[in-house]
Amino acid sequence: MNYSLQDFLYYNQVGYEQKDLNVMVSNVLQAFCMKFPAIGYTQGMNFIAAFILCFVNQESAFWVLSNVISNVLPLNFYGSIKQGIPLMGYQQEKFIISELAKQILNIDEITYTKVQIFMDINGPALLIPLLINYVSFQILYETWNEMIMSQSVISFEYLGK
Repeated sequence: MNYSLQDFLYYNQVGYEQKDLNVMVSNVLQAFCMKFPAIGYTQGMNFIAAFILCFVNQESAFWVLSNVISNVLPLNFYGSIKQGIPLMGYQQEKFIISELAKQILNIDEITYTKVQIFMDINGPALLIPLLINYVSFQILYETWNEMIMSQSVISFEYLGK
């Protein structure tokens, strides 16, 4: 079956009241904010916590989220302003995706400009919650599995190949 994330969440949350689910997500995010006060909460992290809670308990969800932020995502992906750039790690990933599209798809400058505009408009909604809510569950699961197992997302090593 090709579940959406909403379908998957629904089937994994049977027996829970919505308020209880909200408390669990809130607990994970509050613990995260206490561990990483310099990062704090960024809009979209609630989707990430809810997704992780489909697989593990609150404590484990906190540790998975901490691992993803600390070891998988680029430095300062959600962090405070560094070098005058908010969410610098996110900005780097957005740039890399645009560059990969240019190189892999062999697109011209006009199309490249369109890709950059697309990423400027849609990038925050897609990347900040790490694709959650925007792709099917199967794609999301495989993407997260690869990301966690390799301890990496798209990186500069792919540029120039």
